[in-house]
Amino acid sequence: MTDEEYCELALHIFEYLACTADRLAMTERSLVRHAVVSDYDGLAWHHLNPRIFFRLRPVAAILDAYYPCVAQLNLASLA
Repeated sequence: MTDEEYCELALHIFEYLACTADRLAMTERSLVRHAVVSDYDGLAWHHLNPRIFFRLRPVAAILDAYYPCVAQLNLASLA
């Protein structure tokens, strides 16, 4: 998978979650949010390929600009 394909896939996932939340909020007449929970217990820097940061950078920039309610990636916890 190229970096562009990865970014496009991530955007499709976020758009799907946003549309699903909107649709459910209208039927429930209540605010609906999605939460993605990731367990990184035991993950350290040596487990990561540095290339992943180049793949995450454009996705993180888009999330920051257009999806402000999405929790931001906290790389400091990987130390």
